[in-house]
Amino acid sequence: MQSGVDKFLWTEDNNILGGFSCNVDISAEKMLADVYELSTYGRSGNHKKRYGDLPRLIRKNVDGSRSLHYTNGVSFPSPMQDRILYSWNSWMEDCGEDGKKIFVVGIVPLDRFQCTKERFEGADKFAKGETTAIYLHHRRDHADSMQVDSYPDC
Repeated sequence: MQSGVDKFLWTEDNNILGGFSCNVDISAEKMLADVYELSTYGRSGNHKKRYGDLPRLIRKNVDGSRSLHYTNGVSFPSPMQDRILYSWNSWMEDCGEDGKKIFVVGIVPLDRFQCTKERFEGADKFAKGETTAIYLHHRRDHADSMQVDSYPDC
């Protein structure tokens, strides 16, 4: 990272919302791969280390789409119940007003996507969690740095 992270928090209709912005010194394509590619050995190991045997499932190209479905179990301290998050993740490439590439990654609850949905056995032991996020990856004018803007839960 080339500078600090600007963080934003606000509330709307009893929801806590947040976002961040930062400059990193990698290409927009590399940043897209880092955010979107969830099926790496490293990410799987991190999940196992942090959440043990809680479920983690990634399904790609469901019903012929370029998107992926991500099922992720997250543990919380007692007395809170562990959460299961089902998300639909997709991305697109666009061109900004300055003519430079912009990659947009969108994450929404899977229930908002009309498709074949696969649930796993034992899902009823978890509370259902939801998240929504938009990540914008675009190149800035200085050197090879790029801006990452994230607006989770907006």
